[in-house]
Amino acid sequence: MTQTHSPRLFVIAPAGLEASAAAACLHAAATAGDIACLLLQADARGHVDPGLARALTRAAHEHDIATLIANDAALARAVGADGVHVTTGPAALRAARAALPGDAIVGAEAGGGRHLAMTLGEAGADYLAIDPARHAKGEPLLSWCAEMLVLPVVAFAPAPPEALPALIRAGADFVCPAPAMWDGPEAARRVIAASMAAMTTEAAE
Repeated sequence: MTQTHSPRLFVIAPAGLEASAAAACLHAAATAGDIACLLLQADARGHVDPGLARALTRAAHEHDIATLIANDAALARAVGADGVHVTTGPAALRAARAALPGDAIVGAEAGGGRHLAMTLGEAGADYLAIDPARHAKGEPLLSWCAEMLVLPVVAFAPAPPEALPALIRAGADFVCPAPAMWDGPEAARRVIAASMAAMTTEAAE
């Protein structure tokens, strides 16, 4: 996943979705906008359901959407996902990088501040996922990373369409649409279309 001049959508699939229903939502979403990546989040025990991972990876690849599994390189390999999303720091990132093919995507959450963000970059992260509400030394961490680091930055918090322009102005390369997209195919189309409209308006200004 490379940095782009035009922000793209980074879709987060929460744990607990039913596989076939979630795949239908993703298919519908893909017809409504430009989705770069899908992340399957882990449940409270740290597990990602293999059946859901397999179904969503298959659906995502039909639309050229990269698929990431939270913290589980073995499952990513098993289901043919494109990589992993690491939440537990540089050591886990390096381990995931070693366990996956060289072209795999390995991204990381960098909520711990500037030092962690820089360390993750040095460890080989392909992108940094940052909660837009996170501040470091009084400064928005997302804006700081977007300005000071060369890595793509994900505004890592699902947001309604009206909130996306501010995230793009802050420097986000990828933004996360609202979780209502998983309520059904029509909801998915509506959320993604509205998100794209908000992003297009911001890009034109």
